[in-house]
Amino acid sequence: MRRPGTVFLAAVALSCTRLGGVEGGAPSLAAGPASFEEQAAILEASGDVGGAARLYSTAASMREPGDPLRRADALAACRLAVERDSSAATILLEDPSDSLGLILAAKAGGTAAWPSIRSLAQSRRSILTGYAALVAADSLCARGRPAEAAEAVCIAESCGLCESVRPEIELLKYRILLTEGDLQGATAQRLRFASDSILQSRMYRALGMWRLNGGVDDWEGALENSIRLWPAGDIHRSSWLLLREGLLEDSARASRLADALYSGGLWNELFELATASKAPPAHCVYLAGRTRDRLGFYGEACDLLGYYLDRWPSGPDAEQALSNLALDVARAGRPDSGLALLSELESRWPDSPRRGNIPWFRGSILAENGRWEEALLQFRRTAAEYPSNVTADDSHFFVCLGLVETGRHAGAVEELRAFLHSFPSSVYAPAAKYLLGAVMLRRMNDPAGADTLRRLAAESPESLPAEFARLLLGIDFQPPEVAEASLDDWMRSGGIGPCSATASMRAALVLIDAGLRRWGIGELKAAETAAGGAEFLAQFYLDHDIWERMPSSGWRLASRMPGPWPREVWMLRYPEAWPDEVLAASSRYGFDPLLTWSIMRQESMFQPSCYSPAGARGLIQMIPSTSEMVATEMGWDDYSPDRLYDPAVSLDYGLCYLSGVAAGMPGVVHLLAAYNGGPHNATGRWGASSLPDDMFFARITFNETRLYAEKVFWNYRIYRWLYPGHSTLVQQRFARRPVLAFD
Repeated sequence: MRRPGTVFLAAVALSCTRLGGVEGGAPSLAAGPASFEEQAAILEASGDVGGAARLYSTAASMREPGDPLRRADALAACRLAVERDSSAATILLEDPSDSLGLILAAKAGGTAAWPSIRSLAQSRRSILTGYAALVAADSLCARGRPAEAAEAVCIAESCGLCESVRPEIELLKYRILLTEGDLQGATAQRLRFASDSILQSRMYRALGMWRLNGGVDDWEGALENSIRLWPAGDIHRSSWLLLREGLLEDSARASRLADALYSGGLWNELFELATASKAPPAHCVYLAGRTRDRLGFYGEACDLLGYYLDRWPSGPDAEQALSNLALDVARAGRPDSGLALLSELESRWPDSPRRGNIPWFRGSILAENGRWEEALLQFRRTAAEYPSNVTADDSHFFVCLGLVETGRHAGAVEELRAFLHSFPSSVYAPAAKYLLGAVMLRRMNDPAGADTLRRLAAESPESLPAEFARLLLGIDFQPPEVAEASLDDWMRSGGIGPCSATASMRAALVLIDAGLRRWGIGELKAAETAAGGAEFLAQFYLDHDIWERMPSSGWRLASRMPGPWPREVWMLRYPEAWPDEVLAASSRYGFDPLLTWSIMRQESMFQPSCYSPAGARGLIQMIPSTSEMVATEMGWDDYSPDRLYDPAVSLDYGLCYLSGVAAGMPGVVHLLAAYNGGPHNATGRWGASSLPDDMFFARITFNETRLYAEKVFWNYRIYRWLYPGHSTLVQQRFARRPVLAFD
């Protein structure tokens, strides 16, 4: 989950722009198809896929039937088409046995391809015929031909498609009923799937657009329901644009939608409702203030939270507003004012269940400003008065940290031992063990500290404190041992026979090649179930670059058979996923591709459709508001949160942002914490600009960020070992040895 901060893009050259079209018109028809193909290739390379598709289509129509280049041009045209192309689709349908051509013709040809698909289905039903019919059904429904769309859906259902496509079929049935004007039947269809929030969201979206296009009232309510049910959906941008003016006018509606906008990461939209409405709703104002502090815009956060407290001093969010205002005021450079607001919070809500957090907040503000003596009093107060509070382990650890920072080494050792006794499973425990060993060894000359560090390195070798411990002890990173056997032989030795390609697996490859990757992955998941698990398809996934399923198959292999594992098992668990997109974006923004893969693995496990409870989305898990800031700073005019599920778009925005953040961070540990926890927190709260790696890591107060930095750092270790061919692309500022306070 992203907690993004101020976008640091100073290091990104302003000349970084996306490739656009080339100048000049198309060749004349007299020039022949080769000239059209040549110009199409130029347009495709420049990013003008629509123009390239039109030229490939023209070239295909100029070639004679039977010419293999005729089909190749038609395939290229249909792959790239951004609008209907019945000419290229017709050429592909000349050979109905060509499954890839059939799917691409259905995509590009729309309703024009339907007669051929229906005719083919009468003589041959297959998985791919079913998918072609499903594509055609969508076009038929959109063109107002519900009876034919229903027939196409019936064909699709008879072809044995995987169960994961069932929601799409049910959505089509719902749309068909709407197109027929059968609102009662459509409502019954929707209520059958009341527990599926994503399908419900898509159905409400269809209902809203049907009402709007038909001049029926309450289209707004349907679109609002769509957003509420699936806040991180990829269908909401146009809905927001349609709803925006009405929401600015109607504060009650805006208030009802506020939580969904917040949880869906649509923070800029929420901020607009709070600041541009005629009568800003209270809850919108409060949540908008929270979005500003999470983005590191403390001035705006203070203005909004202060306005909330002035306007609604007894509102339902007042206690939380004052709590966050105190922290934001302190982090905006006025720590004493923040402390005073915490005292006001304590007096206004003396019986609050959150009262135990206040000493921790005070201590945090004081520690962030280097006032450790005062901070220690507050941290000790939490431990003494609120031992069951959620901040108890935080406070006790920061007592230890404060003693280290103020040079009280004997007291630090005693307190660190007490902390580890009281909180052996705390997220801070590895850091506490490292500090204990480091202080004993390097500050008190006690050789027992080395034993503590060795135990840490053995107990949790993948943690960052273990890395720091190894460095202090002079122990080099030891790459994993690798089995010499091939993956096939190794699997067979463990009784895991690789799965032969099934009809479902072969169909999946065609769907992926046709750009219907999500459906293809669904077929592969069905094949895994039939085979007995993802591990049986491991070699198939390696052979065909099925990145989304590689980690699962590799993990299942590793869990079934003890190491050492063949290199292929490591490649399954740590794949070079989406290589064209990763290498292109990494080159464009000067970012390390191996670190990109390391981040992607932790963020999304290479699932393009991944989204978080906070609305982060895509391979890199960008919050939409952060992406919009990137687009604004870079002068891009094609931003939409819906596009963040596209791998190329996710990587483009993500690496542009990451390269800017990296420019302000001294090393990879600082960068990872800044990306997950926000650059404003990394620099302002945890000391990224001044602290060495080990003490910086110890200061991180977000549990998620600590674990994130550890896991991605370890991923980066493995990627650098596993893919030495990319060694020239590794950036030394990221691969450098961590700097330690105890060196």
